[in-house]
Amino acid sequence: MEILIFIFVYVAGYYTIADTYVLFINQYPYDKCITINKMRFLLFPYSKRNTSKGIPREMAAACIIQNILLFCVLGIWLINMCVYKSHSYMIGLIYFISIGLFGFIIATAVNLEIFFDYYKRVNRDNIKYLFLACINSPRAFKIRKKLKSEVEVLEVTACGRKGSKAKIRVERSNDIIECILFLQKNGEPYYLYERCGVLWVEGKEPNYVFIEDLVEKMTIKRKYRKQEQFFIRVSDCKIIRCAREDIKSALASIFIEIPYINNSNYISTEDVCCLANYEECVFAEKWCRKRGIPYAYRQVSHHMVKF
Repeated sequence: MEILIFIFVYVAGYYTIADTYVLFINQYPYDKCITINKMRFLLFPYSKRNTSKGIPREMAAACIIQNILLFCVLGIWLINMCVYKSHSYMIGLIYFISIGLFGFIIATAVNLEIFFDYYKRVNRDNIKYLFLACINSPRAFKIRKKLKSEVEVLEVTACGRKGSKAKIRVERSNDIIECILFLQKNGEPYYLYERCGVLWVEGKEPNYVFIEDLVEKMTIKRKYRKQEQFFIRVSDCKIIRCAREDIKSALASIFIEIPYINNSNYISTEDVCCLANYEECVFAEKWCRKRGIPYAYRQVSHHMVKF
């Protein structure tokens, strides 16, 4: 009976980590993820829902700690059974409470990591959202960033743990601004953003395709395509519609044709639901992974963990 309790608690802990991954991976910062090239989908099968990022470091650590904790509990249980010849449900109860508390701590840690990447620093305008992030409330991340202008980075100075500061020139007004928080992501062009009174400069995000857009293009009936096909441009993962004849042989490696799903009804971007369109979504994911195209979901939900 104790073994069944251990298995149940371990699976519950696994799904807690997987659920946290699916719900928060879109907001989690790129530079805090761990890149795992080999055995990624074997160790973290739920990471198939998003290949545009690596594995959040908190979740990688959580999986290691969870496995160590399981072996420790099993060791104690075996010693109790073999040496003292006694049964005790207290070990299973302690294990259950530990996994529950551990899951809450991991979710809070991920939320706080997202908070500091989202707001950059704490001030009087966003401190209330810090408390919401601590209790895992989605209302903590409702404020959208405002695009101020495209900028030219003139000089970057490292400031230790505080990150980097940049001297920039604003394209619209040619004003020179110094000591602006600088976040280098994927290179030029750089843009000036503001949220809750905090200004920062960051580059464009890495390119990837949304599964919702891909499923929509895969299910458009041939009679509505007007002799045209859909292609993904490898350089920026943008979907392009044109005739197959327009793609010259020299450009075949730059553009990848999106296949057509014969046995499926048309599914618009707004109607894509992973639970209802399981086969189409899984087909699109496998097609992207086979061709090395990073992807993500625009909308995520709890049931995506079950895939």
